[in-house]
Amino acid sequence: MISIALATYNGELFLKEQMESLINQTITEYEIVICDDNSTDSTYKILLEYKSKYSFVKVFRNERNLGFKKNFEKIIGLCSGNYIAFCDQDDIWTSDHLEILLKTIENNYFVGANSELIDQSGNRLNLSLMNTKKQTYIPSSAEYKRTLCYSNIFQGACSMGRTEFLKKCLPIPENVKYHDWWFALIASMDDKIVYSKNVVLFYRQHENNVTRNNKFNLVRKTFDYLFNKESKKKLREQWVINKTMLMEYEKKFAASNLISVAIKYYDSCLSGDIKAIICHFFTNYKLMFLAEKKSLIFIFRLINYILCSHGGRR
Repeated sequence: MISIALATYNGELFLKEQMESLINQTITEYEIVICDDNSTDSTYKILLEYKSKYSFVKVFRNERNLGFKKNFEKIIGLCSGNYIAFCDQDDIWTSDHLEILLKTIENNYFVGANSELIDQSGNRLNLSLMNTKKQTYIPSSAEYKRTLCYSNIFQGACSMGRTEFLKKCLPIPENVKYHDWWFALIASMDDKIVYSKNVVLFYRQHENNVTRNNKFNLVRKTFDYLFNKESKKKLREQWVINKTMLMEYEKKFAASNLISVAIKYYDSCLSGDIKAIICHFFTNYKLMFLAEKKSLIFIFRLINYILCSHGGRR
């Protein structure tokens, strides 16, 4: 059986549409385990309505807000299935979402899949994550572990893992920010991760997360980093987050040369070692961004990193 792990918080606007897609899956042996993170709107009331109608819907509520990462961690402990599929509150699943993930995972620990973008009203944008930035160049299985040291190609709401594996990854270290990236990184180090190009999700785009033209966005960011200290600070904070996750992996599991190289790279970025940054960029660019070094995007990315790393020099 598969457990759907749905974390909710103030999601009344789109929740019913998502719930309808969850209860209409093509497979029949699954449960929906929901943990509401102390919502202040009508989210919990909506969940109780579905619980009263469907015996396979289980609803829990936190007495205080835990945040999405800890909420998902709690849900894993509440699931009884052999597999756990992660779910967000404002998307829409395809009816064969679970069927595709189950067929794809085979003997692997963790599986991800593709999604199609929709606008806030649910209108399809004729664009999938496979057609945007990172996921254009999905690497072969041999490259997963190197790629995931720098970038997460897995969308949490399109992922599923074996329950035994996920519980082995717990507790998620306090300094690790993203639960899906944490699971993907660990699975990749054992070569037990796989990806499906099939669309299993309609990914709702809000005003603050609409995908922009990549080249324009990078040009804008470059000028932003030139004049905006706050933008520079945010990228540097992301480097710290990435480095911390890799260090936590080595602490919990085992040392890895691939991870050690990535940690040294982030150290170079944070210390302002321009020579090391440029060398690493040229050597590992494809794995960092899943893209080729053949366009202005490469130049702008390199400039962005140099500008932001310079902030670490004294």
